[in-house]
Amino acid sequence: MNLTYHNTGKMPDVILINPRQPYLDFGDDMGIHQPLGLMQLGSNLVENDISAKLIDANALNLPNEKIELPRPTKLAMVSVNTVMFPVSVKIAKAIKEKNPDVFVIAGGSHFMSMPHTLKGTPFDCAFGGAEADSIIAPLARKILKEGKIDYSTKGLIYVEGKLIKNPNPPLIPQEEMDKLPHPYKYAKEIGFDMGLYKGYANTAVYGKGKYATVMTSRGCIYKCTFCLEAEVFNRTFRFHSAKYVYDMLLECEKLGAKEFYFMDSEWSIARQRNMELMKMMVDGKKDWRWECLTRATDYTYSTLDYPKMMKKAGCISTINGVESGSDETLQKIKKSATKDDYRRAFKILRECGIERRASFIMGFPWETEKDLNDTLKFAIELDPDFVYFQIFAPYMGTPLYEEAKNYMIYDAEKDFGQWWQHSIIGGKVIVKTDTLTPEDITRINAEAYKKFYFRPSFIVRQFLRSIDKPYRLKMMTKNGITLLKQVLKRSTFKPQIEIGVPESA
Repeated sequence: MNLTYHNTGKMPDVILINPRQPYLDFGDDMGIHQPLGLMQLGSNLVENDISAKLIDANALNLPNEKIELPRPTKLAMVSVNTVMFPVSVKIAKAIKEKNPDVFVIAGGSHFMSMPHTLKGTPFDCAFGGAEADSIIAPLARKILKEGKIDYSTKGLIYVEGKLIKNPNPPLIPQEEMDKLPHPYKYAKEIGFDMGLYKGYANTAVYGKGKYATVMTSRGCIYKCTFCLEAEVFNRTFRFHSAKYVYDMLLECEKLGAKEFYFMDSEWSIARQRNMELMKMMVDGKKDWRWECLTRATDYTYSTLDYPKMMKKAGCISTINGVESGSDETLQKIKKSATKDDYRRAFKILRECGIERRASFIMGFPWETEKDLNDTLKFAIELDPDFVYFQIFAPYMGTPLYEEAKNYMIYDAEKDFGQWWQHSIIGGKVIVKTDTLTPEDITRINAEAYKKFYFRPSFIVRQFLRSIDKPYRLKMMTKNGITLLKQVLKRSTFKPQIEIGVPESA
C-alpha cells in the first residue's frame, strides 16, 4: 500500500486510521461510509501545514492486523466509536509494540460517552469533547516539534494513576462555521479515494453514482432523552451557509460523487438555509440524488413549498426517527412530536413522491408487550418504504441511561465488556422492563420485522415501484436477504470477540 504524501512526496506527519469495523465480518452489507471525523481532522491539519494521511481499513478492505505506519511518523490518530472499541484498542496496541516512540491518540465519539474505558488501553490520550477543530493543529505541532503531548490541552482525557478529563474547548460559534475547511477540501492530500465508498444496502439513493456522506451542521436543539449527540453538543445547533455546503457538494462531484447522505441529526432545523441551498441545486441543474434525516414537525400543509422543493432538488428519501407507537412513550422520551404529527408528515412525503424511512426503538424500561405491538401496528399504518426496529441500548451520558440503570442486565459503567458484547456486536437485549424479559423483547422484535416486511401488500408495492428501476430492484432483493440474516443473527449469535480491556475500569 502506497503511503506517499501526495503533495510533497514525503512521508506524512500524522496518520489517521479508521479501523475495519466488526460488523463487516458478520455478513451484513452496512455500506462503506467516509470517516468524516478523521477527514475533518485531516483538513484542519493540512490547512495548518501539517501533512496527514488517511488509512481507511474499511474502504481498503484491509484487515486491522495489516495496518502499518510509514516511518518516521510520530503521531497516529485512531477513530474509536463504541462498535469498534476492541479493534481500535488492538490497533493502538500493535502500533505501540512496533513503534514505541509513536504517540497514539483516540478520536471518535466513544470516549465522550464512556471515558472510564480509557483505563487499561494503550492510547496516550483521547478526545473527550466535541469539536477538536480548534485543538488538533497545536496539539499535533507540539508532538511533532517537541516529542511530547501537551496534557493541558482542553478536551483531552488521559490517565495519570487516575482518569483525568480536561474541560472541553468552547464550541465553534456560528459566525466561525464557514471558516472551517470541510472534510473533502484536501481529499487528494490525505489520500482519499471516493470510488472506495458506497451507501447502506437499504439506502434509497445508492445505485446511480459514487456516494458521499456530508455534514452541514453540528448539534441538535431537541431534548430526546436517549440521544447522546445532543448532549455532547450541549443542545446547541450551528450550521454552514448554503454556499459553503454547495461548494462542498461541488467538490464531492469533482471527486466522482453524485449521491449524498446528509448525516445531520436534524437537517431541517436550518430550514431557510436549506431552501437557499436547494434553489442553488435546481438553478445549477445538478443531477444529484440525496437523502436526509428530518422530523415529523418539519412537514405541514401550510408549508408544502418545503418538501416540494426537496423533491425538485433531488431528495429521494427522508429518514424519520418515529421511535414509538405510543404517545405516552413519545412524551416520556421528550420527542416533541405526536403520532398525528407522523401521520401528517408521512402523508405529505408520500404525496410529494419522497420515500419514507422510519426507525423505532423497542424495549424502553416502562414498556409492555402491548406497547411494542402498538409500535408495530403504527409502523404498518405509516407504511414507510423501509423500517428499523432497534432494540433500546442505553448509552452513558444520556438522561435515559440514568433512568434505565435499574433495568439493565449489564451496566456499561460497571461491566462495559459484557454490555458491549451483548448490546452492540451481539445484538442481544440487555434491558428488561417491568413486565418483559430480554427474551420477550427479542422475540417481539424479530416478529415485528417479519410481520412488517413479509406483508404481501408491501412486497407487491415495492416490486411495482422497482420494476423499471434495476438498481432499486436489486437493492430491495438485497434488503430482503440482509433482513433474514439480521433476524437470524439476533436470534442465534453468541459473543466470541474478546473485549481486549478489563470489563470494568
